[in-house]
Amino acid sequence: MRACQKLRSVLTTFAGSEGFRSLLTRAWTLAKAEDQSLAALHVLEDGSLAGLDDVGGNASAGAREPTAAGGLLLVAQLLDLLNVFIGEPLTHQMVRSAWPDLPSAAFRSKMKDPP
Repeated sequence: MRACQKLRSVLTTFAGSEGFRSLLTRAWTLAKAEDQSLAALHVLEDGSLAGLDDVGGNASAGAREPTAAGGLLLVAQLLDLLNVFIGEPLTHQMVRSAWPDLPSAAFRSKMKDPP
């Protein structure tokens, strides 16, 4: 979930808080359909995630804690949506802004993958 916070700072500068919140809300909806543990989260007006306090046993009765796999799925959905809306080169630039020390090899173009 820290990855979402890092991306939030970069993407809010690019798309504004409303734009980021809309993108994150859609990514959360898509990810939640695949991992119900994300139902414990909520996207707030400022684009931050609420419900992280539930991790560690404070969840209400019957609620599942957000899992690490769910968090990865949320970030993957967020990046996929960003890729669709602004394209791969600009998405890479945004990720590079959030993580400047990320090795270049971490960026592998889908276009270069064999069918």
